[in-house]
Amino acid sequence: MPSINCLTDSKSLHDAVHTCNTLEDKSLCIEIARIREMIDLNKLSVQWVKKEEQLADVMTKRGASPEHLLEVLNSSII
Repeated sequence: MPSINCLTDSKSLHDAVHTCNTLEDKSLCIEIARIREMIDLNKLSVQWVKKEEQLADVMTKRGASPEHLLEVLNSSII
């Protein structure tokens, strides 16, 4: 299975998967544990990016500018 590089602008998600701390929201414990396991097996990496660098916003948030995504698609450089 190829390694997956996940880019997120959610600092809380990034911090949760990179620490051994328990979560207050018990409903997320299983999901975060699975992500941590995939990181340990080198099948997944999770990186935090600034909100301004998040390419997917244009596809998920109303009013987000497509400019950055179009630049990346035109240049093939992230």
